[in-house]
Amino acid sequence: MITCIVNPTSAGGRTASLLPYLREGLVSRLGTELDLFVTAMRGDARRRTTEILLQSPDATIVVVGGDGTFQEVANGWMDPGVHASPHAAIGFVSSGTGQGLAQGIGLPKSIRKQLDLVVHGTTRRMDLGVVSSKDQRGITQ
Repeated sequence: MITCIVNPTSAGGRTASLLPYLREGLVSRLGTELDLFVTAMRGDARRRTTEILLQSPDATIVVVGGDGTFQEVANGWMDPGVHASPHAAIGFVSSGTGQGLAQGIGLPKSIRKQLDLVVHGTTRRMDLGVVSSKDQRGITQ
């Protein structure tokens, strides 16, 4: 099963209107069961990613949203206790406003073409890191 984590408020709320198209587009392309998780508040994507990977370390998660939604999923990937397998994967359908990450990794602008890449594209590794710092009061951020 593939989990699709969707932020309906990305792109100024326009992503919500894409939900039926995204569901049909992914199911028709993947021919598999799709768990569609729609976020309701900040932090939902991170929490859901952590839950998924704790249950299934080789999960595939498709992120639909902007750079912030992708960042939340990446943060969930790095949460303590999460040990994603080398076979786990993140797909990205960029529906955000700025498209910074999408441009940086060379995604096409078309949602249809991005869906095709999620299904038929190749995987590649992406570095993830953890940065912590202390504020002026000495509190770790």
